[in-house]
Amino acid sequence: MMHSRSLSTDRALRPPPVVAVIHPDESILDLLQLTLEQRGVSVAALVPTAGQGLLGLRRFLPLTPEVCVAGLRPPYPASAGLARELQRAFPACTVILTAPDPAAVTAGWAGPIPPLVPEAGGLDATVAAVVTALSRHASCMSIGANS
Repeated sequence: MMHSRSLSTDRALRPPPVVAVIHPDESILDLLQLTLEQRGVSVAALVPTAGQGLLGLRRFLPLTPEVCVAGLRPPYPASAGLARELQRAFPACTVILTAPDPAAVTAGWAGPIPPLVPEAGGLDATVAAVVTALSRHASCMSIGANS
């Protein structure tokens, strides 16, 4: 007799999707981490220090995150450098930017800009962007709004 696994069994066997969150505001970082973990996402949350590029953060980051969320602060050209480093280091990863002033970020950005979520939209807007990005990764399980 042939047995087949159900879709729910396959999901249960898959590891949770991995999201790296790098944000200078610890309260935003903590809330985002908690909210994503409640939805079944594994989160590596980091608060960067001034001048600490990807090289300094690399040992704390997961090997292959599906999504990286980078919170940007002025001066935007300096903090945007970290986002560019993430794009180069993890080409298969979706990088999502958050910033209090998205217009200032886009004004100084050269080349295609990753998805940019205004922080004025609240935590829900950032979580929705992460869930949407995860749904595009074939390796990720289905992440629901209230899972």
